[in-house]
This record gives sequence, structure tokens and C-alpha cells, in this order.
Amino acid sequence: MAIGNLYDLSFYIDVAGNATQCTMGYIQTAGGNDHDTMEALCAAWLLNCETELRASLSNQASLARIRAEAVTGIDQIPGFIDFNGKIGTFISQALPSNITGLYHFGTNAPNAKHNGRLYVSGMPEGGQQEGTWDPSFVVVMQAFADKLEADLVTLSPQDAEFSPVVISRAVSGAPRVPPVGFFIGECTPRTSLRQQRRRKTDCFGLAF
Repeated sequence: MAIGNLYDLSFYIDVAGNATQCTMGYIQTAGGNDHDTMEALCAAWLLNCETELRASLSNQASLARIRAEAVTGIDQIPGFIDFNGKIGTFISQALPSNITGLYHFGTNAPNAKHNGRLYVSGMPEGGQQEGTWDPSFVVVMQAFADKLEADLVTLSPQDAEFSPVVISRAVSGAPRVPPVGFFIGECTPRTSLRQQRRRKTDCFGLAF
């Protein structure tokens, strides 16, 4: 059965040739699963989140790729969708790719340490003043946050349903086998700009 399987879904944002990766976790809660499910999950995420994500990005940043892969359950080929020209719609110079917007996830985990966070690059310089996001821009960020906490449904033939989770891969410093997904109950943007220092390169040559 596919129900209960965990998945990583990553979206990649390009800022002046520097591509950063943002990863969400999902758990399948209903429906079937086949070799097209990962690409269908990408398409469902795009349908749900694209408008609000691009509204929060500078027009000098662009959505480059969405990629989904299984964390637990059946062994599947990852699915992905590549883009060309899906730029942000906020007319402003982009902040450096290491200066990000931070979204905080509240979960049903018994311990707050399992609450998650998501750093998003490509943010517009015009959306902030002296290191704090303008209240009007926080409204834009919250619209994207509301989409991040929503369930996703793929089109037939899978008719699969997915809920966003924070995936815990370790406990007390040791690998958690299998990983566990804690359901996301709320997502809120932080009002101050954040700097994400950690960077590494994945198999596609993209930094995250």
C-alpha cells in the first residue's frame, strides 16, 4: 500500500545563476501509486503553490525545477518538472541568494524540536526595510505559507492525496529507521530577513 509513504518534494530557485533548493515533506494519505506518481505530485504542488510563490519572489529570480522522490515505501524513480522563464512577479532587485525568507512549520509532534523551517531565496529587496519585511509583504508571504500547509491531490488515474509533514530522520543523534512524518498544522513567515550559511551541491549541480 502507498498510504503512509513519505516523500521529499524540492523546488529550486535560480538567482543570478545561483540555484538554491527548498525541500518539503509529504505523506500519502489516500489513493494509488504508480511510476507516474512522483511527477503527478510535482504537478499538484505547482498547481497549488506557483502563483503565491512567484508573487513572493523578485522578478530577477525564477522557479527552475520541482523534484519529488520517495523517502519510505516502494522504490520509485524520482519525478521532476523543469522550467524556463517562470520568474517572480515582484518588481524589485533580488537579494543575494543567501539572504532568505524563513517559513516556520508548527507540527503535531510532542516535542517542539520537530517543528520545521523552510528558507526561500530570491526574495525582493523592495519587500524589506532595514532587515525587516514590510507588513504588506508579510501578507504576500503568508499567502504562500497558507499554500504550503495545504493538502495536495493528484489527477487521475492515481487520485492520490498528500499532506505536508516535517520528516524526522534522526532521534537522539542516531538515524531514525524508518523516518517519521509529523503533520504540519500551521505555517507562518518570520518578519526578519535570515541568512542561510550552509550550502552543498546535489547530483544536479544545484546548491541547497
